[in-house]
Amino acid sequence: MEKFVRTVNEMEDTILVPSRLLDLSVGDGGDTMCMKGKRGHTVKDTLANTDLYRLYNIINQMKTELLCPSELTAQQHPGTIGRLGHARCPSTTSMQSVQSASSIVSTSDSDSEVGIEIDSGLEGEECAADLASIAAENFRRHLRGLHRSIARMTEAAEYLTLRYQADVGGQV
Repeated sequence: MEKFVRTVNEMEDTILVPSRLLDLSVGDGGDTMCMKGKRGHTVKDTLANTDLYRLYNIINQMKTELLCPSELTAQQHPGTIGRLGHARCPSTTSMQSVQSASSIVSTSDSDSEVGIEIDSGLEGEECAADLASIAAENFRRHLRGLHRSIARMTEAAEYLTLRYQADVGGQV
């Protein structure tokens, strides 16, 4: 995350007139950049034909969301301040994780008022341990996805900085 913030700050320091990016896009005729990411993909592969001005704004917005999440939530959902100063809105991915975890868990017969049983017959502490393991695995999966997304946006910010310097920097 620190690298992402540093890279975006460098991008902001370099791109003094963002509106000069308006008529440029990733992979257009003037694009001579060939940056390969950690996984061997170039920004041209992952963000082909993306408007550079829009990409610049998206990256800046992501930095703001990363550093000030409560500000973002207040803008998206005015009047829904939660107990810690921000509202919690589950993502579709987290809802799918909950659903996949709940598909493993089935409620017991109507004879029992309380309790959750796993289809394998585990009860009590074992059931809680399984649910904790599922939650931990879901957390790891989401964290890996977050790391990949931040790495891609860091590469995009580096690309924008270099592209601006190559295309616009000499014309200022």
